[in-house]
Amino acid sequence: MKMHKLALLLSLVLVAVPAAWADFDEETEAGLLDAFFSLSQSQNSEAANFIAAYLADSRYGTSDWSRLFATYFEEGGGFTAGHATFWNWAISNSAGEMQRHIGVVSGFWAAEAIGGSLELGPWGDALAYQSLTAGFDWLVRIAQALGSNGRSAVFSALSDAVGNRTIAALAQSPQQFPTYVQYGLILRQYATGNPNSRKVVSEIMGFQNAPLQFWEARGIFLFDNGALDAAQLNSLDLLITVIPSELHNIGAFIVPQSTAIPAGTSFATPVQIVYLEPAPTGVTTNPGEFPERLGQPVASLFTVSTAASIIRAVQDIQFAKRPELRARRDIILANARGKRERFLRRFQIVPPEQYYADPDSLLPSVAYPYFIDSSRAFAMGMLLFEIEKQEAIDSFLLLADLLSGGSNTTVLFATDPVGRITHARASLSRIYLSQIRQAATDDFGFSGNYVPANINICNGIAIHGAYFLFEPDPQGISIRVHRR
Repeated sequence: MKMHKLALLLSLVLVAVPAAWADFDEETEAGLLDAFFSLSQSQNSEAANFIAAYLADSRYGTSDWSRLFATYFEEGGGFTAGHATFWNWAISNSAGEMQRHIGVVSGFWAAEAIGGSLELGPWGDALAYQSLTAGFDWLVRIAQALGSNGRSAVFSALSDAVGNRTIAALAQSPQQFPTYVQYGLILRQYATGNPNSRKVVSEIMGFQNAPLQFWEARGIFLFDNGALDAAQLNSLDLLITVIPSELHNIGAFIVPQSTAIPAGTSFATPVQIVYLEPAPTGVTTNPGEFPERLGQPVASLFTVSTAASIIRAVQDIQFAKRPELRARRDIILANARGKRERFLRRFQIVPPEQYYADPDSLLPSVAYPYFIDSSRAFAMGMLLFEIEKQEAIDSFLLLADLLSGGSNTTVLFATDPVGRITHARASLSRIYLSQIRQAATDDFGFSGNYVPANINICNGIAIHGAYFLFEPDPQGISIRVHRR
């Protein structure tokens, strides 16, 4: 029988076999083990169809398969490319509930491969390391198709298979540290999110000290190899607390200089990775962020720069959810025409060219003064507004809107020189614009990227003990303000 006949075979077996739980008898178990060992050597349609017939037999549950797989790996078997081909074939040639069942069983296979390889010591055994790698790779491949219930079942099987063993040895090698991070991100995807699953993940990862505390308290990985000091860790924790978690999908923080993982390294994960370039404790922001007439507060540079990095992650999520935010960002850039005095950070040396070369850098840049002191940042925007440089206040309102998550309130911040953060909620309002006129051509060729219609933009905020309500012009730029 050819392998492509699996779908028909499965349906026939399902009809023919009554649903009653059973264990594999000795002869069946031996035959299945032989079939899996055969697939480890080469493609074998007879072995594949033999296994497929029992996968379709509803008398055998995941616990039966888990015990069989554990025996296979205890007897020296490995997870090879032949097995991956088999599982791909079995899943793609089934449908509905049977496909979901085979997917979960294949996850149990990967779980036992990982557990078995750790038992054998993957750091010195080539076959075991191959099985470890193949097991995690397979979990990545099937994660989305399994759904949350399937991933939860596989995670339980993985917890049982691994026992008290750990992959922490991978973290000791700079060459293998990215692999360690990747495996952690896979575990995170399968963990159900309850406190016990976090504990299981931290044990498998071998987390200690700050990474352990951060993961179990916040559900976010911290890979810093001890680079962050107590003050920096406290600031990072505060930022995660005060920036609403529903605004982003951050799953890990990585410090490139201490992990040898370059910023921007791509990992197979559905969560966001934020790379931190930590400024030393005690270094503060430039007082020149603000004009002298407003006072020139300074804040922990680490805290503010980390906040800006988190805002970029927030921006990625919120722009996807609320396209009108991106549209307004582009309206601001088009109308600013590259003039330094139209940007909130004009007192700092931030060339306008940066925003046009990388438009996504605008709001993270605005986040610097916003997190140092939102109240003063607003006042600075108003100073520019009064001399008809309105794009600066619009960028402030846009960041406030980004942090609102679409609600009618946002968050305002103030950070001190040692990284302590205070925050408060502030009311927002929006105005509906049915049409926006295209901006004049600018020196950067940016105008006209977006000429949206039917959008809502933030035009009001409660701050400084009053409510400021702005009126936009036909191009979507604030031109008048009413203070209430």
